[in-house]
Amino acid sequence: GSLQINVRSDETLSYNLALFDGNRVMDSDTDGIQSKRTVKRPDLDAHEYLVRIYSARGDGPYIIEAVHEPQTHTVDQKPGDSAEDAQSIRVNKATEGVLGYVADGHTDTRDWFRLETRQHGALTVELEGEETLKARLSLLDGSGNRFLDRDNSGQESRRRVHRPDLAPGTYYIRIDRQSGYGGYTLSPRLEPALYPGDREPKDSQEEAQEIQVGKDSQGLLGYVADGHTDTRDWFRFEITEQGRIAVAVSAEESLTVNLRLTDASGTLLTRSSASNNPSVERDDLPPGTYFVRVQRVSGHGGYSIRPVFTPDSGGNDN
Repeated sequence: GSLQINVRSDETLSYNLALFDGNRVMDSDTDGIQSKRTVKRPDLDAHEYLVRIYSARGDGPYIIEAVHEPQTHTVDQKPGDSAEDAQSIRVNKATEGVLGYVADGHTDTRDWFRLETRQHGALTVELEGEETLKARLSLLDGSGNRFLDRDNSGQESRRRVHRPDLAPGTYYIRIDRQSGYGGYTLSPRLEPALYPGDREPKDSQEEAQEIQVGKDSQGLLGYVADGHTDTRDWFRFEITEQGRIAVAVSAEESLTVNLRLTDASGTLLTRSSASNNPSVERDDLPPGTYFVRVQRVSGHGGYSIRPVFTPDSGGNDN
């Protein structure tokens, strides 16, 4: 907070006044011959400080007063200065901190925070600082080295970073002081994906997820975790008669995909063009196991997939 030292005396005494942090002068009042002196620093961290009063002329008693105005932002735990020492915070809960305060000759210039997400979705982090503090805001992945978004242009007290395509995982937030001092409020907010998280991994034919003919299954593509973007999903299903297979996908507008239908040996039977709602079909297929690959072309989002089987003759559609 802010520390102000006031000293006053009779006019028979004049003196100089200085505020120290160890051997470092933080502020001084030495101009002219005075019987009233004041020193002040608005940016002091919690610490022990020294005041020196030394006579310039005359003698007599004096009165000294220390006025401390604490920082209004509550700091529950001092955030770390590195990713390894980052303070853990929770999504959808505001956290307070301070930057730019001085102690032992060191100015606190950087705070790190770590958060965990358990759902796919869009992560937004907002920083609201006091007007006396200008800072940059960065969102990084679980390594603490790869930037996912940054807000660092100009000198601002309010910042915002956003990623719409994050998978569950660990993420870091870094606040870098540009100038000044003060408190801030950090607010991370997660907007979950509309579709539920799917079973991972299913990135290859060997890991394909089994689905039922005639029923909808759901998936997600294009979400990022640890520098990896999920770009393909594999599914498998079985038919017990000869007939026609049709597979349709309905994806969110933010996601474009294409489809490939293959048999158990991996032979390509048919494929689609890229769109939000691609479909494929093939007639005269014998009983057996078939595979569908949903390949992300661009964007991110959720989708539903539904395989439909029609027997060559007789029976009902599944």
